[in-house]
Amino acid sequence: MKVKTFRGRSTQDVLQQVRDVLGEEAIILNTQNFKEEGRSVCEVMAAVEPERSGQEADTNDRSLSGWQEWHHEWSQFKEQLFSILKPQMEMERLTPRQRMALEYLEREGVSDDVLIKLWERLKDRPSASSLSELSRLVHVRPWSSKMWRDKCHALIGPHGAGKTTTILRLALQYQRENPGHKTCLVNADLRQGKGRLYLRHYAELSNFTYLEAAKAEDWQELARRSQEFDRIFIDIPGLGAGENLAQWWQDSQAGVLRQMAFHLVLSPVYAPRQIRMYLKKYQLAARASLIWTKLDEACSYGELVNASFFTGLPISLFTYNNTLQNSFAPAEDKGLWRLVFKHELPDRRKDKE
Repeated sequence: MKVKTFRGRSTQDVLQQVRDVLGEEAIILNTQNFKEEGRSVCEVMAAVEPERSGQEADTNDRSLSGWQEWHHEWSQFKEQLFSILKPQMEMERLTPRQRMALEYLEREGVSDDVLIKLWERLKDRPSASSLSELSRLVHVRPWSSKMWRDKCHALIGPHGAGKTTTILRLALQYQRENPGHKTCLVNADLRQGKGRLYLRHYAELSNFTYLEAAKAEDWQELARRSQEFDRIFIDIPGLGAGENLAQWWQDSQAGVLRQMAFHLVLSPVYAPRQIRMYLKKYQLAARASLIWTKLDEACSYGELVNASFFTGLPISLFTYNNTLQNSFAPAEDKGLWRLVFKHELPDRRKDKE
């Protein structure tokens, strides 16, 4: 395992460094954002498996097994390390309000990594705001056509996470914000017949162009026609056991399509271990944000904090309910922390306002 630390002014700059040095299959181990001599600094620790030769290089399962063994050992080491560090967190160095916030986050399932980092930022600073410091650890980038200007947006994530419905919501919103612009919906998830019919049906109703991408020739045709459209939304298939996004990306030859941002779609109803596995399975340097779905079905929201902290990715969108209208909201700092601390969904907040 080759591990390297990168620094830069922003998360996007550092992730580009990771991509250039370690390649598309690099795994993000840790991300930190802090001030150094008055300047904002982003520090990312990334790792990649060294290239192997002979029979060992021919078997993905063996490589995966080696990674799993390393990851298991690292997880055990972290548990032992945190069992030592957590008692050293002198809670009396926090104000009652700060202490209450940390205790709540721990009950909500926020990881020890985040709690220790937050404690370090708050200790002996009675005027420091817990929410302000949390916002420096977990970032949001609200979804809108002005904020996200990439032409192609690909939604990735497990089966049943809500990718197809979310694509339709985003396409309809883009149409409302940009009347007269041409939108294309691309179905690359041909394994799911129901989702395929659903996407095509709504594309016809909404006057969107509907295309399918099953093989390399389809991606080449899409790249050729991409100039016809102002926005392209792509439904990427969920991946099974032994599959990962980097390998699918290479095998499908979808890389001929440029200006593409990948958005990982997850739900907090998944178990923490399951979410960690998805974060690794759908790892790609071009991954741009996290979209959280089915918020109304979850009982806690600590994993929203954990996933963004560990990947360095901003949260861009919240969705809830099964309808296409009035069932999603761009991610914002206030909305995120109301969700985490008060379990207040965006739709309920709108009703109060």
